[in-house]
Amino acid sequence: MSVARAQREIDSREFAEWMSYHQEVEPLGPVRADAAISILAHVLARCHGNKSSKPSDFMPTYEDERPSDAQLSAKMYALLGAPDFE
Repeated sequence: MSVARAQREIDSREFAEWMSYHQEVEPLGPVRADAAISILAHVLARCHGNKSSKPSDFMPTYEDERPSDAQLSAKMYALLGAPDFE
């Protein structure tokens, strides 16, 4: 459904109800998709002989991999062979 059609066919109250449903009752999105795929990967692993796996073994983890400014500065100084002046 296009945005224009949705604006013609539903009012703000119904839109708010759908948003609430999406957030509270049926939370969809990347986290939910990751959980579904991890369960599927777990089932496939068990079908192929890995009887000790758990769904959490296939759930990705997202950590902040961006280094801090201090870490970048230290790497830069190390690469250039310059003393660290901080």
